[in-house]
Amino acid sequence: MLTLALIMAIGLHDGDTLKLDKEYRLYGIDAPELTQACTKAGKQYPCGQESRTHLYELLKGKELKCIETGEKSYNRSIATCYADGQDLSEQMVRDGQAISYKHFTHKYDAQELEAKQAKRGIWAGTFQEPYKYRKSHD
Repeated sequence: MLTLALIMAIGLHDGDTLKLDKEYRLYGIDAPELTQACTKAGKQYPCGQESRTHLYELLKGKELKCIETGEKSYNRSIATCYADGQDLSEQMVRDGQAISYKHFTHKYDAQELEAKQAKRGIWAGTFQEPYKYRKSHD
């Protein structure tokens, strides 16, 4: 378990990857890639950058704790991370800034449905699922 009180020590790659002493991918979610654009009201916007900014806002000024699952993804440790006790994966999905990564777990499916029905974040328009975006841009 890692605990950090200073957000300045944290690097954010995108909306589902934190860098502390090493890189951690947030468990159970998939956020838009940093270079990914989505469409809302007929216009494209940088949803990948928006997702990363949203994660930063969730972390800002809070104590961060990450618990590794023991799994790896792209040489990053997968972890469930909490900001002042709040599950970051759950909140990112609930806010429509990431999707539930159903290929690995269904833990955040209810939060995704909630965000989709409320048209929050990426659900307010159209987007390519992040894993499909990665596949088409390799």
